[in-house]
Amino acid sequence: MNGVKRSVFNSLDPTIQKKVAAAIEKGIVAPTGQQGIIKLTATEAAQTGYQYKVKILGKGSDMRIYGNPKENGHIFFDKIMGH
Repeated sequence: MNGVKRSVFNSLDPTIQKKVAAAIEKGIVAPTGQQGIIKLTATEAAQTGYQYKVKILGKGSDMRIYGNPKENGHIFFDKIMGH
């Protein structure tokens, strides 16, 4: 199961926590117009050091939560950055 580092998740507003949880549950989506997990381009990955990001729409949409896959294949999100 994909997940967010507890300290990162707990630092979010409760409304945004719900959106993040829903986006992660939705899984991999296209990079535009949708809420979910997005695989980064090679350029973005090189710039951030991460392979995936959680994108949410509406309130909180100005931030992204970045993560990388673990050995078991699940993506662990542990870094919040502005968009």
